[in-house]
Amino acid sequence: GEMTEIFDEEFSSLEIEVGAASLTIGTGEHFSVLCNNSTVTAKKKDETLEITEKSNAWIQSKNESALTVILPEGTVLQNFDLDVGAGRIVITHLTAETVEIDIGAAKLEAEYLCAKKRIDADLGAGDFTIRAGYLKSPDFDLGVGKTTITATVDGDGDFDCGVGEVDLTIYGSPADYTIRASRGIGDVRVDGRSVSDGDVIGNGSHTVRISGGVGSVSVSFLQD
Repeated sequence: GEMTEIFDEEFSSLEIEVGAASLTIGTGEHFSVLCNNSTVTAKKKDETLEITEKSNAWIQSKNESALTVILPEGTVLQNFDLDVGAGRIVITHLTAETVEIDIGAAKLEAEYLCAKKRIDADLGAGDFTIRAGYLKSPDFDLGVGKTTITATVDGDGDFDCGVGEVDLTIYGSPADYTIRASRGIGDVRVDGRSVSDGDVIGNGSHTVRISGGVGSVSVSFLQD
């Protein structure tokens, strides 16, 4: 169906809960939500915009909804809460104080994602990519699929790896980090060196815990 605007007011937090969707979050002139499917509703509750799908609608329709959310440049959301069953998510630019992502089986690609206070991500299946960003106190639970993250990691981080390759590139110096590695079946490498189970690498003030899974895990550092 045609994309029609279903919302055009300001909001400070965004909550998206949909079954199957092709979702795009980008920047533009003003706040706007576009959708091609009448089963998706957008309503504001206090300062939070809630985008939801009528229950089980996506099972009957067989079609995934196409959904576009536009935020004015410079927007900092209080909370960004994303819960998607299946589909594809493209984020061009998003900044929020707290970010919560729960994905069943979907591919997510973020050009830039900034979580100023914390980010929690629970990923089922599908490739997950953050090309650039700032992640404060990240807690990632990774499932099946390739995970590629290039970002500043501030505070302490926790990456629980599942089945699939994980490539984590941290902006900054290894001297600022303590990496605590526990190995699964897959190889875990920090700065190109293979590490053993229980190894602690570095003694910096930010502690990043890596629990290896079945796939190979690589942690590297990118300095200016």
